Amino acid sequence: MKSKFTLFSFMFLFSFVSFFAQGDLRITEIMFDVPADSLGDANGDGVRGSRSDEFVELYNAGTLQIDLTAYQIVEREGVPVFTFPVGATIDPGQFVVVFGSVGPNGFGSNIPEGTGLYTVNTTTDGANVGFNNGAGKSNFSNSSDRVMIVDALLADTVAEVYWRGPTGQPNEPMTADAIFLAAPNTISGDSIYGAIRQSVTHDINSEKWDMHTFVTGNLDYLFSPGTNAKESIAPPPPTITITEIMFDVPLDSLGDANGDGIRGSKSDEFVEIYNFGLKDVDLTGFQILDSEGIDVYTFPDGAILEPNQFGVVFGAVGSAGYSNIPPATKLFEVQQSDDNVGFNNGSGKSNFSNSKDAVLLVNSAVADTVVEVYWGSTAPQTADAIYLGPPNTISGDSISGKIRKSVTHKLDSDLWDTHTVVSGDTLSLFSPGANAPKKPVVIASDIIITEIMFDVPPDSLGDANGDGVRGSRSDEFIELYNKSSSVIDLSGYQLLESNSIAVYTFPSGATINPGQFVVVFGAVGPNGYGTTIPSETGIFEVQVTTDDANVGFNNSAGKSNLSQSGDCVALINPAINDTLIEVYWGSANQISSKAIYLNYPNTLTGNDLSGSIDQSVTRKLDNDKWDIHTVVSESDITLFSPGTDAEVITGLENVSNKIPNKFTLLQNYPNPFNPSTVIEFSIPKESSVSLIIYDILGREIATLVNKKLKAGYYNYTWNATNLSSGIYLYKFSANNNIITKKMLLVK
Repeated sequence: MKSKFTLFSFMFLFSFVSFFAQGDLRITEIMFDVPADSLGDANGDGVRGSRSDEFVELYNAGTLQIDLTAYQIVEREGVPVFTFPVGATIDPGQFVVVFGSVGPNGFGSNIPEGTGLYTVNTTTDGANVGFNNGAGKSNFSNSSDRVMIVDALLADTVAEVYWRGPTGQPNEPMTADAIFLAAPNTISGDSIYGAIRQSVTHDINSEKWDMHTFVTGNLDYLFSPGTNAKESIAPPPPTITITEIMFDVPLDSLGDANGDGIRGSKSDEFVEIYNFGLKDVDLTGFQILDSEGIDVYTFPDGAILEPNQFGVVFGAVGSAGYSNIPPATKLFEVQQSDDNVGFNNGSGKSNFSNSKDAVLLVNSAVADTVVEVYWGSTAPQTADAIYLGPPNTISGDSISGKIRKSVTHKLDSDLWDTHTVVSGDTLSLFSPGANAPKKPVVIASDIIITEIMFDVPPDSLGDANGDGVRGSRSDEFIELYNKSSSVIDLSGYQLLESNSIAVYTFPSGATINPGQFVVVFGAVGPNGYGTTIPSETGIFEVQVTTDDANVGFNNSAGKSNLSQSGDCVALINPAINDTLIEVYWGSANQISSKAIYLNYPNTLTGNDLSGSIDQSVTRKLDNDKWDIHTVVSESDITLFSPGTDAEVITGLENVSNKIPNKFTLLQNYPNPFNPSTVIEFSIPKESSVSLIIYDILGREIATLVNKKLKAGYYNYTWNATNLSSGIYLYKFSANNNIITKKMLLVK
């Protein structure tokens, strides 16, 4: 009798503990719409089944084991579709997954070891295999259904999640604590049902549900049975790339790349990396490997590379420390010492070989190679390795051996070469901590002519320089734009006319910044330039005076302005006798092989642009086609736009005459969206505004706004028809205010 009482007491105590522990049991993921094709093989048995790969995932958030014996999964009609067998348990912190079925090969390796796995039926997929309620229903319905976890012994519902489609497909909760897959229980605020082709889930640290791609922020992962949705995906690839490598240090003092006062064949070798993303990258534990796959440097704890920041790892640096390296550069070294120390692989190799070697940047935490560059006769270690030879070099040559300079590429190019080729300067041998600089040698693709006024509009309409006086010569202008990512020194550059005679020479120290417009006017009066020209524009003039017959683009041979009937504008670098770009019109003849004639096929309308047009001729930054300003700008009243792209921003609308009191950027709506969404922002004063779209890797997708706007509230309607589903970032910049937000395109 005593033994029976003891056994009863034990069973009662176990049930009592289990009853209170069951409050820690959570439903964390449900697959009710299996992805198409092989992408839907959630159980990993090698076969995608619309019923067999459906699953329900549970998680024990408590500190006690929970006995699942006789627990049931119940569907919409209150009928059990699965009952846990005797002895089934779920440990603290453990996931348990119940699949519709599994084939004879069993579960795949995609499910973490330690996951509790069950199936309704062990078989291949079929019409009657799955979460079968015994009444003709063998799977969860996409349009309307529920998953309940019920303790059948105590007739107690532990958890309930339900979903329903539009009107006509009702599905009401069966318990007071039921979670409905709609607002306010979803991250997006949307109702989730129908053909979503992925699971619904939530992070174990959150109560908010949503589609798996939305919760994880990764479109490549559609489900994660046996794993927390936040941890199931591999981290996105870091936004890091290698931009420069010194494997052959220049001779004598020219090779002192680290600036410590000593040229070292090993210490002055370096590897430069760059963060092209929008967020900090934690480099802790990242490694640099050589061609033998051996670690030659490991980044220390807390090594952070900020957006748009360079990091440089040197072989060593002497006691004098670094110099001549941009202060924003993040600097590392293998050892603080003199030479004979370098990228040592511990096998007798203490520097990179000139004849053959490799540099790999590896995220050791996930054993993933971020980027690999190799040269000479070395074999690549990864499929995406970059070989320093054709087609990856500007010159088309293979680069190895005694080159006595670094190898590099510019940030806006994937092509590598020796530093002198990339920089265009035979004296520039390396540039740790900086984009390979462009010296006075500029290629035509770096700088363009974007607008020319050769026929000034009549009356006050023609006051292009804003000095209060319309001048037929003084208000003529030529606008340039820097397309590159480097400052271009314009010192000594000249503007020529059709007789190849200079009509303007840029003064010493004149520069044009990346993304900047520069405008040269015929002249400007004593009142200076008006407020219609953006403040960031670089402005020059042939002469500071009021207009008269001899003021303007004067060639000192009787010509004092640009001719309407036929003329040209050419930008040349006289230091190397190179014409960068030429635009000509009318009866003029071209003076270089790079000339663009303002007629078909170079105009939008196909018409000849010459004569009395009473406006400027121009082009958009993203288009090579020229035309009169009213055609390009799509505005019948806009006759010129010095210092500004002529493009009309058709998606932008000023929605209120009220003046806001601060700079704001609101969340786009709708979100998620397909294919259009509205972005709202406000500016309390006139400002130069940019609104740019990036993908999740930080690559620029589109520039929506890039111009000066008056104070007000603005809407921009963005259409993403040609883009794929995914998370995108939109970045608003105005008057030193920078705000970035996320949005989700779901197709």
